[in-house]
Amino acid sequence: MIDEKYLESAVRIRKNYLKISNNLEFYHRKTKEIISNLESILGKVETLSKELEDGNIQGDDKITREQSVDRLLKILQSLDQQSKDVEELASPLNKEIEKLAVEEQELYRQIKEKYSNITDDNLLSVIKNRLEKEGLS
Repeated sequence: MIDEKYLESAVRIRKNYLKISNNLEFYHRKTKEIISNLESILGKVETLSKELEDGNIQGDDKITREQSVDRLLKILQSLDQQSKDVEELASPLNKEIEKLAVEEQELYRQIKEKYSNITDDNLLSVIKNRLEKEGLS
């Protein structure tokens, strides 16, 4: 009913989608690690803030303005690195998802152009059957 090349494209898109879905667990774990690191950084900022309010680091040692600025700068650099890590993790995943969405829309357009009388329900049924046959449902 529908040319094999269209069904093969649907199968390829589904395989790529499943691959991305499997990678989501990795991204999820990494994101949790980064969130934990960000919480640690927030704790350091809160500690520095309290030390500045109290006017000391430990005991009677006075914290200087320069020391506090230096410590805050290090904390902010760590925060910046963590945000870059999140971006590096999310960017490839987002690009792959966007690419798949474009491919799916283009495949749909091509099929509807060639088979203008097919209903969306029939089209989905044919593709679903093919994916089930391939073990990709």
